[in-house]
Amino acid sequence: MSWRRIRQRLLEQVSEALEMPGDILPDLPRIVLIGDTRLFVENHRGIGVYQADSVRIGTSCGDLLVRGENLVVKNILPEEITVEGRIREISFLP
Repeated sequence: MSWRRIRQRLLEQVSEALEMPGDILPDLPRIVLIGDTRLFVENHRGIGVYQADSVRIGTSCGDLLVRGENLVVKNILPEEITVEGRIREISFLP
């Protein structure tokens, strides 16, 4: 198991023990999907692949793969990425 996975699991266990919501933990991605046309990803680590039918975004949990049609990266900020288009699938890659 990688150090990143061990650290993530430890943070999750601390959060559960202290009854804290998971989204306040540092470095975990926060993913918000608005319908099937807009996706916000906070706490990202950059874009690995950017094509009209797929966008691959690095996160502390692994790469997030977004598949769809006419995908466009609207914003790339240090803390957030916005993807727009027809979003069909979102998955984490190992």
